[in-house]
Amino acid sequence: MISLDLVVFASLCSWRPMSCTPRYCSFVFLSVVVFALGLAPTAGWLASPESLPTVTVMPPSVDLGTSLQGDRIQFSLLLRNDSNQAALMVERFESSCPCLQPKERSLLLGPREERGLHLEVDLGKEPEFTGHLVIQLKGLTASGEGAFLTSVAVQVLPKTIVE
Repeated sequence: MISLDLVVFASLCSWRPMSCTPRYCSFVFLSVVVFALGLAPTAGWLASPESLPTVTVMPPSVDLGTSLQGDRIQFSLLLRNDSNQAALMVERFESSCPCLQPKERSLLLGPREERGLHLEVDLGKEPEFTGHLVIQLKGLTASGEGAFLTSVAVQVLPKTIVE
């Protein structure tokens, strides 16, 4: 894709209208260059991978095994900011089930920092549910970009089977 852009750019630079003065052509060329450089960071041409922190979740997904209706299960995930230079603020968390909630409202990770995220699955919030439950948890930055995504699985059995 970039090679096509370069060919088009070179063609535009070499094209000259019939009444092109050198001063006007220089202005057009300079305008095209400034425009291209203005778009470069948004296109990712000049952005380094290090400028966008990524988060590693350990373990990448969690299987909580078997539980009964109405139980509460507490567990933790370890989050690591993989950037050497930029801190990352996870402003909020979104869960696909109201039964999974983090204990923290937000989480600041410095460069290369690891922190625990404490979570609770409260099956009492969905008291009638039984079966295999897979919950997605997203961590979002202030701009709404995804910082991480993980899944939590649990097999929910009815209380009447055990009693």
